[in-house]
Amino acid sequence: MNESGPRAGIDRGRILVGVDGSEDGLRAVTYASTEALVTGGDVWIVHAIDDAAPITGLWDIVSSPEVRRHAADNIVAEATAVATGLGLPSGRVAG
Repeated sequence: MNESGPRAGIDRGRILVGVDGSEDGLRAVTYASTEALVTGGDVWIVHAIDDAAPITGLWDIVSSPEVRRHAADNIVAEATAVATGLGLPSGRVAG
């Protein structure tokens, strides 16, 4: 997140938000993005699953690590679009 200006090099603070593809996850992104706009912070969007955990539900169908990675990338991309759609500059969103 490269930047120039009076705040260059200053740690703006980070808000970490986890997403899972649900509406609740996107609401969390909305909340985090709004907070970042007010405070000048950055938003870090993450999605994680435990490959060692028993696979249930949707993950029964999606068993390939590559397919799960692609699905996670799509979830993070959707969440990133929500953050930038609220006016958060793309340089302040990491996914």
